[in-house]
Amino acid sequence: MNLLGWNVRGLNDPAKIKEVKHFLHIHNPMYYALFETRVKNHKSINTQKKFGIHWQLVSNYDYSPRGRICFGWKPGEVAVTVISTNEQCIHLQITRATKSFHLVVVYGLHTIRDRKALWEQLLQIRNSSQGPMIVFGDFNAVLRAEDRCNGNEVHEAETIDFNQFLLEANLIEAPNTGLFYSWSNKGEGSNRIWSRIDKAFLNDEMLQEYPEILVNYLPEGISDHTPLMIRCTHHEDKKGRPFKFMNFMATKTGFLPLIQDVWHQNGRGGKLKQIWNNLTRVKHETKTLHSRHFAQAHIKMAKCRAKLDQAQRDPSLRHDVEIQKIEKENIETLRYWSNIETSILQQKSRISWIAKGERNTKLFFTAVKIRKAQNNINMLQTEHGITTKAEEIHHELVQFYQNLLGKRVV
Repeated sequence: MNLLGWNVRGLNDPAKIKEVKHFLHIHNPMYYALFETRVKNHKSINTQKKFGIHWQLVSNYDYSPRGRICFGWKPGEVAVTVISTNEQCIHLQITRATKSFHLVVVYGLHTIRDRKALWEQLLQIRNSSQGPMIVFGDFNAVLRAEDRCNGNEVHEAETIDFNQFLLEANLIEAPNTGLFYSWSNKGEGSNRIWSRIDKAFLNDEMLQEYPEILVNYLPEGISDHTPLMIRCTHHEDKKGRPFKFMNFMATKTGFLPLIQDVWHQNGRGGKLKQIWNNLTRVKHETKTLHSRHFAQAHIKMAKCRAKLDQAQRDPSLRHDVEIQKIEKENIETLRYWSNIETSILQQKSRISWIAKGERNTKLFFTAVKIRKAQNNINMLQTEHGITTKAEEIHHELVQFYQNLLGKRVV
């Protein structure tokens, strides 16, 4: 399921119409959003027909006479409901088969003062909508100082409203690849200004529904903005991952003596061979320790909660000492597994906790998902073009390392 967003900076030019039509044909998106078309309302139907009759379209001409936002989709494959429209965004409900999500297509106004209404509108949409959501488009605003190269220095006044909105809306930037800057003034040498003002943001539910979602920043072509191609794919079962040592395992009684005994076992071969054998044995013992005592912490927490709930619902709890002991044991066990799960999330997310008392917030669950999505290679640029097939990606990477190392990679 592909979604294209592109600020084309005018569609009155036949060359741009031809390029957009070619782009839609090559990438075959299921939905597209074009920004700043500059086509007047009475000419819009003829312009849109040039992209093909199989597209159904909605625009915000009621709020902007020059068509700031145009959204198209294939009605035979998906259902789209327009929830609200205004000058700077269109809010849609996208449904395909049994899956649905909210899509907010944004084209922000050019001044900080005019965009204040945008942040208020987006926050209202976010708070009134349930379920997965994507907010994307040309915000005409930078989020961080590094989002602009050359030109005027980025000041806090430019970024504070944007950052405050994302914080209150609990949205995160989608994993992305390709070019970094999304706009340039096409100047020469040091006069060329680059900025990253086209972005896509997700809520936690969207990332959970589409954990492999990826935004590709493509070359800008005939426009001065890069097209954003958002690829949404459902999670597929993959091969097992390499074992990773978790820090909490070192706190188990007897861990260090176990490692020492394994490490000092006699072996044959030279020094390097013995070190290799020792590391192999240590890995085997730690994997065994993890599977026996720490695996599936979330499942064990769920079972413990169920036992605790059953004990606390028992009317005999008020006077039965045995049931009271069961309650106490389950509370302690729940605390134990909660700390282990927190340690796992903390290590996986690689976020330094400001307060050690923080426990299992959405921030860290989301950070783990984002890191997992960013570590996946779902798209690769090859000499033959872009590929998203797992077999082709694997083949290209193997060939790369074979050429790099000059020997076969197993």
